[in-house]
Amino acid sequence: MTPTKLPTAAQIGAYLTAHGWRFARSMKEPGAVYVYHQPADDGKPIELFVPDEHGLDLNGYGRSVMAVVDTIKCFEQRDWRAVLADMLATDVAPAARTLPASVA
Repeated sequence: MTPTKLPTAAQIGAYLTAHGWRFARSMKEPGAVYVYHQPADDGKPIELFVPDEHGLDLNGYGRSVMAVVDTIKCFEQRDWRAVLADMLATDVAPAARTLPASVA
């Protein structure tokens, strides 16, 4: 089965931060790295690359998103469809708008 809709990078990031991951750094390749809150058994951080939908064609973005979903389904021991559905349902609050100091 091929998903017909993919979550945005912002939805994936919001989902990850709500489930024990934290933003680590941006990447030169369009996207960002998230790190799990607990290290692996060898003490090294567990990193996950989240692609930016604007940096890849649809096919490449889809493959990258499904790689993220595949990793998360293993961590959460859930079906990939459930993980993908939860990512798609993640509400991404728009950034707060602030007025310039000269207007306030």
